[in-house]
Amino acid sequence: LYKTVTSPLPAKIQAPLNKAVGILQPILYYSEVVYHLGKQVVVRQNFTLPGKADFLAAETQLFKVLEYVKIKDVKSLKDIPLDKWKSGALKTFELSSIFVIGEMIGRGNVIGYKD
Repeated sequence: LYKTVTSPLPAKIQAPLNKAVGILQPILYYSEVVYHLGKQVVVRQNFTLPGKADFLAAETQLFKVLEYVKIKDVKSLKDIPLDKWKSGALKTFELSSIFVIGEMIGRGNVIGYKD
C-alpha cells in the first residue's frame, strides 16, 4: 500500500521517514477498513447523512449544555478559556474511566469475556 522512502535522500533523513511510514501504514490501512465498513453499514441500514439543520440543532444543544455547566457568553467554541477545556477533558476522561472499569467488573475479566 505505502512504500518506504527510496529517493536519493541522506540516511539521516531517510531512516526517520521510513520509520514514520512504517508507523502510519497500519493506521491508514485500518482507517480505510473502518471507512469502507461504515459505508456498508450506512447502505444496508438505510442511514441518511445529517443535513445542515441537524448540525444546527446539535450546535444549539451544545451551547445549552455549555450554559448549564457555567460557561457564560459563549458565541463560539474559540471563546472558551483553556482552563475550561482542560477541566472538561479531565471530567470526560474520568467518566470514560469509570465506564471502562464498570465494563471490566461486568465481564469479570480485564480483557475479553470468560468462556
